[in-house]
Amino acid sequence: MKDYKQEDLIKFLKNQRWFQSKSKRIQKIATIDQIEFNDIQILILEIEFNDFGKEQYFLPLSINEGTFQDDLNNENFLQQLFTKLTTKQSLQTAKKQQISLKLMEGSKFTVSANSSFKLLGVEQSNTSIIIDRQFIVKFIRKLGKGINPETEILEALNPQKLDFIPRLEAKICFETDSGETLLASIQKFIDNQGDGWRYCCNLLINLNNKEAILRFSQALANKTAQMHIALSQIHDDECFSMEDFNDHDLEKIKAEFNVELEKSLSLVKISGYKKEFELLEEIVVDNFLDVFEELIKKNIKKIRIHGDYHLGQVLKTQDSYIIIDFEGEPLKPVEKRKQKTSPLKDVAGMLRSFDYAFESHLKSSKEISAYISEEYKDLLGETKNKFLYEYLSKVIGRNFVFDDIELNKKLIRVYEIEKALYEVNYEINNRPDWLDIPINSLKELLAIN
Repeated sequence: MKDYKQEDLIKFLKNQRWFQSKSKRIQKIATIDQIEFNDIQILILEIEFNDFGKEQYFLPLSINEGTFQDDLNNENFLQQLFTKLTTKQSLQTAKKQQISLKLMEGSKFTVSANSSFKLLGVEQSNTSIIIDRQFIVKFIRKLGKGINPETEILEALNPQKLDFIPRLEAKICFETDSGETLLASIQKFIDNQGDGWRYCCNLLINLNNKEAILRFSQALANKTAQMHIALSQIHDDECFSMEDFNDHDLEKIKAEFNVELEKSLSLVKISGYKKEFELLEEIVVDNFLDVFEELIKKNIKKIRIHGDYHLGQVLKTQDSYIIIDFEGEPLKPVEKRKQKTSPLKDVAGMLRSFDYAFESHLKSSKEISAYISEEYKDLLGETKNKFLYEYLSKVIGRNFVFDDIELNKKLIRVYEIEKALYEVNYEINNRPDWLDIPINSLKELLAIN
């Protein structure tokens, strides 16, 4: 890499949205490999922290008058990069490795000299570029070992030709002697009117939109069921084929639940809610966790799921809805994001998202009367019930859910409790004014007066 002051690069990295370890102290930055690309360097960086942890990042970088520039914001660079990749298929790095473009079967991905490249305005942990409003390229900034969960899922679903999940067109990979690392996925771009969160919040401005909200919930439940059915029908890949739950799975599920419980319980008790929640752990253990045992008793199957399912992961199109972003929870290790489990965990995630949409609307509408507030709460209950029962009506009889509606509802409730506990931890550390949302949900879920 060209001459630079390491402290300047550290400062630059910590100001980037996609750099995930801003709070850690950087000990050293090393260049794993690079490509000289005119005045730009395509870098694979390894960041070493003072706790001896390491992370790798993908960064096309130039220095202009002493200022670092992330060239994924540079349309000229993107034009040159994709022109070379589509004509040569691969670029050689300084260490004789390859950055390669891999097209999926039947791919229509192409660029021309007149292609347009638009940086997606939404801030996110990756960087997304729209090409000609035909393709969307998601550049992975923090690189992970193993196969990327989203790319793996989309590639496995491609043969089903689903109209509510984007088609994977191509991948850009960094290929070394030790394996392959995903740098970017290229998907078919789907014209849309924004995500489900924005759509839902816009509808909530007026209670006269009640029927539209319920239709939205019902349609979304249908798409969710179709997604889980599609994932359960991938039989020719052991990474996707359905499996039985076993004792080890249950131990792991309970252990993860208890970690979230203990972590959040200590925070809840010091946040003014000690009295209400002093029996929280006892209530959960005595009344809910036994449902996990039923997964084995009833021979329920575990499958791959979305893993980070909420209203923001749905796009509203002119006449339908598209489910996106199958990477799973970004802060979890890749292997955990790829674990098979009950799809009812996704269902619980969406129910919690509806809670947040309604409650955030009430928070932002300070002049709403107590009567109107109750109207919204009644509508929230109807919206969640519409989603829940519509979903179950489409999947009951499949071997990844119980035949008994009440058992399904109980397992969903456990996953909602787990999600709400996570939200308690998040809100205390990031938005303490919002803590009442998961707290009130926990009270309802646990029937605490």
